[in-house]
Amino acid sequence: AELQRYEAYGSLADVKQAMQCVLMGNLIWTPAELGPIAPVSRGWSFQPRAVIPDLQYVLFNWDAFFASFMFSLDRRALAYSNFMQVVRTKTARGFIPNFASAGSKSQDRSQPPIGAQVLLNMYHKHGDKWPVAL
Repeated sequence: AELQRYEAYGSLADVKQAMQCVLMGNLIWTPAELGPIAPVSRGWSFQPRAVIPDLQYVLFNWDAFFASFMFSLDRRALAYSNFMQVVRTKTARGFIPNFASAGSKSQDRSQPPIGAQVLLNMYHKHGDKWPVAL
């Protein structure tokens, strides 16, 4: 059944399968978040000596939004989980930072149009209104 999902991508089936493998390989669950997240890399952290080992990851939110888009093609629950974890990194000023890691966040840059575009695409694909209402 899993391999049949890739047939819909025609000549790009191998690319879809490779990207899906990378995303699933980076997927983590940590008690600090409310659901699974897909950081860019398991080995990259701004907090290499974190007091709590569960916080040794970084979300580059631009990349995490794109991961949500890729998940949304056929992994709806993971798409929403990853997207919402990025939204939860919102700063005190109210914007989604460029990166978030163990409580530290960029305070000077963001990529909101990417998140908005991904959310719009997920809405058109799945029709769920609850994420848009947040």
